[in-house]
Parts: sequence; structure tokens; C-alpha cells
Amino acid sequence: MEGQPLTFPEAMYQTGIAFVDTCRVINWSVTGPYLPVYSFVLEKVADRFSSPTPRAIIENWRRLMGFQMPMAMYENFSFVCCEAISKSLDSDGRLHSQSGPAIEYLDGFKMYCWHGTTVPGWVVTQPEWINVTRIEKEANAEVRRVLVERYGEEKFINDSQAVPVQEDESGVLYRREFLDDEPLVMVRVKNSTPEPDGSFKHYFLRVPPEIETARQAVAWTFGMNGAEYAPEVES
Repeated sequence: MEGQPLTFPEAMYQTGIAFVDTCRVINWSVTGPYLPVYSFVLEKVADRFSSPTPRAIIENWRRLMGFQMPMAMYENFSFVCCEAISKSLDSDGRLHSQSGPAIEYLDGFKMYCWHGTTVPGWVVTQPEWINVTRIEKEANAEVRRVLVERYGEEKFINDSQAVPVQEDESGVLYRREFLDDEPLVMVRVKNSTPEPDGSFKHYFLRVPPEIETARQAVAWTFGMNGAEYAPEVES
């Protein structure tokens, strides 16, 4: 088969055998970053080697690198991953999809992710299954945050019957504790502009967990502390 292109399994087999048997001669941690340099040197001085082993190793590595597969190489074994057949990322480059797997491979393996957090598939594909009970029983704090986000923070505050912890002229502060994660803290405020029917709409704003009063919460949304926040006219 000399001169013939190797298939991926053949390249992996030949390279793996060469690498494992001669790892003390040329180690991947040294060879990998400088593969082009080693290739060039061996091309020029190959006749000076008493054994063809180094040249064979480099040649096999060079062929293997041509497949451009993600790899993690160790002394006696390797992790090799084929390219995904589909991949979806958010604006920050994290695995994310609102409708299906965020990443999927040819063999059927797939992962569902929400802004980088791996979640069960139903969290993405069947958000109607999410309810207060499922949220409260979720043991993984990161997945629980996704459940709350998918369910709706304001809806969760209302449906979980969260108790207000403080109220002042700025609004009402709600705090929902979790055993192994930071609490969900939201302030309920009233829109100063009336609706067409004369009523006033209320809405929730999420604030950092260290906030202790509604005034501090509203001030935080304007980039101020409670002492600085003194609006004459709210909008």
C-alpha cells in the first residue's frame, strides 16, 4: 500500500502502533506542535538515522493530521473524535440550541445544551414539561438555572408562591432560596405610565442576590446604590 492514501482507521492503527512502541523515541507532546519542523528535518537527514523508526512515526503522524480530527494523545492511548455533523453556538461561542441538539455526530450521539450548559433533551424540545415541582427537585444547580430561565423567572416567582421579604416606595422585593445555589431575587415595580384603561402594569426585574431592599434593587438597575437613587419623576 506504499504511496496509497490511508483510510482514517488505517492511519490510526499504524500511527498508534508506531507511537506506542516508540514513545520513548519521539513523544507526541514534543512532536505535535513542531510536526512540520520534524518533517522537514527528517526529509533532509533521514539517511543519517540507523533506524527508519523516527521517519515512519513522523510520516504516519503527518498523514493522521491530514484528517484534521480533534485528538488528545497520551503515551499508551488516544482520544479521537470525528467532526460533528451539526453544531449550534450562541453569540458567545457556547453550545446552544433552542430547538434541538446543540451538537450531533454521525453515530447518533448528540448533546442538548442551553448557553453552554448540558441539559436533558426535553428541557430544549419540550419546555412545556417544566413546572415548579421539576425545578425544585432538580439536583443539578446549573440545570436548575436553565429550567428557571426556560420557565420564566417572573412566572416561577409567582407560581412557587415566593414570599416578599421587603417593601418600600420603590417596589416589592422577592427572594426565593435554593439549598445549593444562590437565591433568585427579583423586585416587583409598577410602571408609572398608565395603560389605556387607566390601570398600571407591574413587572419584575431580577437583581443580584446581595440586594436587601426594593429601593436598592431599583437603584441597581440604574447603576446606582440606594443612597444615590432619589428620582423626582419615574419613567
